[in-house]
Amino acid sequence: MGFMKRAVKKVDGEDVEKETKLQAKVPCPGITEADNPKIVQYLKRTRALGGGGRSLPVVAKDLFNKLFSKLTMKKNQQKVVDLQMHEWKWRNDHANLRVFLASCKKKVADQSTASKHPKPCSDCHTVLQSKAFKNAIR
Repeated sequence: MGFMKRAVKKVDGEDVEKETKLQAKVPCPGITEADNPKIVQYLKRTRALGGGGRSLPVVAKDLFNKLFSKLTMKKNQQKVVDLQMHEWKWRNDHANLRVFLASCKKKVADQSTASKHPKPCSDCHTVLQSKAFKNAIR
């Protein structure tokens, strides 16, 4: 299934249409074992839904000037948890053993073949270079 795009180009003052083939888009597969073998071990070891943000004690101290464990109101604890979640740099997909950057582009060009799976988007790929992520998968 080839997708075509019509491009209009001026040649000697005249419009010339040219069809160019577009590469099909597929959902970003995220970072998988194919990108780094430590991904599976990391996802099996942690139950965290994401990472790369500040810890609960740090967020609680910043918001309420108290330790998270000293917050007595569930409402305040939930605010800390919510803020921490919004700071995550990546999300963990335990069911499918993948990691996605929070700002994933969501679509990539389909370059898969019988032997290769699609590569992650450029945003997801950058998480592999992150010091925080490297520490997490170690």
